[in-house]
Amino acid sequence: MAQATVTTTIELPRELLERATETARRENRSLDTLLPDLIEAGLDSLEDIRQIWERVSASYRKRVGEAELAKPSEQVLEELRDLRERVAHALYPSVVGRARHE
Repeated sequence: MAQATVTTTIELPRELLERATETARRENRSLDTLLPDLIEAGLDSLEDIRQIWERVSASYRKRVGEAELAKPSEQVLEELRDLRERVAHALYPSVVGRARHE
């Protein structure tokens, strides 16, 4: 069964049209058959990225916990500052100690 199609007009930057024309030439295709495939592939990749982002977000929320995500930003920044100080002190105790006294 043939897929219903519509005709549309779009404006493209000249460089983009040249790239598409070159791709069509290399693949021995017409621009009219290449462009719908490019649009479909682009839309599919956006959907793939969206799905990946959702999986990563769910994994992060599970790992961090909802309570951590609900913290006010100032509290998170204060915890990060404290962590930075502890790491700096552990790695460079003489420098951090000296800087506090100056």
